[in-house]
Amino acid sequence: MGKLGRWFWAPPRDPENWAQTLVRVLGNIFRDVLSVFIILVVVPLIGWGIYTLWQATFDESKLVTASVSHRATSGAKLEKGIDICNEQYPLGVNVENKSSKSLESVSINISARVRGSTENVLPWDEDSIELKNIVPPMHSFFTCYRNKTALQRQDLIYSGEVSQYSVKLVQPEDWHFKETQGEPIKR
Repeated sequence: MGKLGRWFWAPPRDPENWAQTLVRVLGNIFRDVLSVFIILVVVPLIGWGIYTLWQATFDESKLVTASVSHRATSGAKLEKGIDICNEQYPLGVNVENKSSKSLESVSINISARVRGSTENVLPWDEDSIELKNIVPPMHSFFTCYRNKTALQRQDLIYSGEVSQYSVKLVQPEDWHFKETQGEPIKR
């Protein structure tokens, strides 16, 4: 019998009296009950704690969203009819942070498709954007971006999706609100 077997049931010793037998049997029962308690209660509690901690940060990152559009197909204009993005930087990228923390950086997976198709026509080296701008809670950040395909083809429909695992959220500080280039989200 190995060490694990001895943990669950210690064998009797040769010259053992009734008191030693009683202590041995009670010790065996105690170790068995303790083992079952650890397996059925402590291990699930540790797992639940780790899951809750992971879920809290994961859920917070889901509150960061992004959209990407091409100036030729979106019709997005500022007041007085002026285009938001020019021909040199034709893609409009909008990131909204609806979490309770400040967004420090994010990667956005972008795709472009021809109308009526679901196939992504962007090459692999143009399918993501990394933004490193402070966006405080309940703020959005808009910027213009370009890639080779957007400059060559204006007929494509663009979309963007936040890569959830790239979202870097930090506790908000006063300077985040003072120095941000973002705008408060209007409710």
